[in-house]
Amino acid sequence: MLIPLTHAKKLIDLGYSLIVSDDHKRPIGSWKECQEKAMTKDQFEQRYYSPKANYVGFLTAYNEIEVIDVDLKVFATLKEQNDFWSEFLQLLKDNIDDFDLKFTIYKTINQGYHILYKTKNVQGNTKIARLKDHSEAVIESRGKGGYCVVYTNNITELTYLDVKHISDKDKEILWTICKMYNFTGDQDVKQEVSEQYEITLSPWKDYNDRISIYDIISNDFQIVAKTQNQDIIKRNGGTSPHSGYIYRDSGCMYLFSTGTIYPHEQLISPFKAYTYKHHNGDFTAAARDIYAQGYGSRKGTKITLQPIDLKVNIERVKFPIDVFDEEIQQYIVQSSQTLGLSIDYMGCAFLWSLSVCIGNSFNVEIKPGWRETATLWLAVVGKPGIGKTPSLNQIIYPLQKLNIRKQKEFQKEYAKFVEFEKLDKEQKKFAEDVKRPKSEQFIVGDITLEALIDLHETNPNCIGVFKDELAGWFKDMNKYRAGSDLEFWLSSWNGQSISLNRKTAKSAFVDKPFIPVIGGIQPDVFEQFATGVNKENGFIDRILISYPELHVDKYNTNIMHHDVLRSYETFLIHLKQLVAV
Repeated sequence: MLIPLTHAKKLIDLGYSLIVSDDHKRPIGSWKECQEKAMTKDQFEQRYYSPKANYVGFLTAYNEIEVIDVDLKVFATLKEQNDFWSEFLQLLKDNIDDFDLKFTIYKTINQGYHILYKTKNVQGNTKIARLKDHSEAVIESRGKGGYCVVYTNNITELTYLDVKHISDKDKEILWTICKMYNFTGDQDVKQEVSEQYEITLSPWKDYNDRISIYDIISNDFQIVAKTQNQDIIKRNGGTSPHSGYIYRDSGCMYLFSTGTIYPHEQLISPFKAYTYKHHNGDFTAAARDIYAQGYGSRKGTKITLQPIDLKVNIERVKFPIDVFDEEIQQYIVQSSQTLGLSIDYMGCAFLWSLSVCIGNSFNVEIKPGWRETATLWLAVVGKPGIGKTPSLNQIIYPLQKLNIRKQKEFQKEYAKFVEFEKLDKEQKKFAEDVKRPKSEQFIVGDITLEALIDLHETNPNCIGVFKDELAGWFKDMNKYRAGSDLEFWLSSWNGQSISLNRKTAKSAFVDKPFIPVIGGIQPDVFEQFATGVNKENGFIDRILISYPELHVDKYNTNIMHHDVLRSYETFLIHLKQLVAV
């Protein structure tokens, strides 16, 4: 496919260094000579009429010409080729002012394109972008030491006769967009952490699985465009049109920009981003931090259990904590000995915590046709100031900690959803798609029945009710209203489906209600509700009661072993996270 000789000579007059190549695009004559000195018209014409001559080409870098070679034959279908090129070209036009007036583009014979321009900073031949599962590059540059074939089918008004110099800024944008298509890998990023963690679930692996990169970088970057596989992001306050992108499949970030706290030209997982944002790149400190938040499973220091002798207080201690694992017993006993808390109340709280963790995930088959769930209602009875609430909090606090985190995550995601909904249809095309989030709150205190049913509908495994004072819960049973509270709670304890029909809002339905309840109550208040209709209908019989003989202990200087505290917190949080419907 030789171009006309007259056309070739015009290119030589304009400063091109031309070559003639065979049907395999190999230069005829010495390639080294071609690189060292441009041929004259006579020398070129002599080779032009060689019987082997099939193509005319030009040396890149000569006369400051650089070429971006887009090779679409790496795609299996014509549709994939057209989709890629259309998206790529549109990104260039959207981000480079007057793109069509600055760049010359020719279509190649191998289903590709050459983008030509002149620059003072010509680079060597570079493989810029390689797609996933492809060995050949989809985008390369032709610069120093390279050459391109001269074609005839230009798709822009500019031709080889009109190739123009572009600014360094325009070249930066061009190369940035090209680099966006380079596959850098979707494997997990290995972190340098000195702590020893169990290989089954490291804190950073757990964190990467549960946290989106957008949660960490949303204050630093904004999404400015979307491609088929990536979200293109720009640093807030940055002058470049793009700073990098985020892979949708792996959820990792890749940055070109050096003007951020994050490393550039590296795959950045959510944990790695968290490490640089909050711990200045210290992975050990970041691992400790997220571990303390409940991520991952770690091999902790072996706890030396102290002998537990309950015989001394056998008359007072009625709760059989010896049915629990030794480390759980240790935590309860040390909490009692150091903080003066009630072993009985804490034993009840631990049962309630297990009930919340298990939820609808498991039930027990006593015999064929007889199954029981782990739903528990517990009332810890005692006089004011005896330590009911502190004892319950001591056991439940890891779940409360996780519950608070879930509420904060929901509030953050809901705020994003509200902002997204404010956008018009056109703006939403270029913004990250935000779905209405579902609350993962699983512990409530004071809440209306309507709100409780709505929440349980989105969290079908369990909603635990923890009330400092059960008196309010009891009082609601005696209120007359359509679909009374008493009927609702009796049905939920039996595992019967519950529904809420509304005239003006979406109705709610829970197939398998699972709502364990715990709280404290004073003896005389409890007696008021433990009689009459509440006794006759079986409501009181469904409640497990703990009413030990207690007194307020004097202050002591005993201190709980830190490993006991940490081990208990880790156990309960991981149990909740591992058990799911």
